[in-house]
Amino acid sequence: VFIIKILLNVIGIYPVGDWVELSTGEIGKVVQSNPEWLLRPKVNVIFGPEKEMCSQIKLLDLVKTPNIFIKRSVDPKKLNLKLT
Repeated sequence: VFIIKILLNVIGIYPVGDWVELSTGEIGKVVQSNPEWLLRPKVNVIFGPEKEMCSQIKLLDLVKTPNIFIKRSVDPKKLNLKLT
């Protein structure tokens, strides 16, 4: 159990670079983990709820936004993202 905790603190549940879908339907990329709250990293939101590219990337600190959470990890290649 101790080794698993160390591994999770080093790698994280959502490692930096992981693509995630938020409860808002937005898609983002994890840019910083949070060792005290493994399920609440910082995420750059890149695609909106309709999967359109945002005009401006927004940094979302999930520790500071308790009403928003990560629904799941996603593979951006498998999503129908609007790149224009």
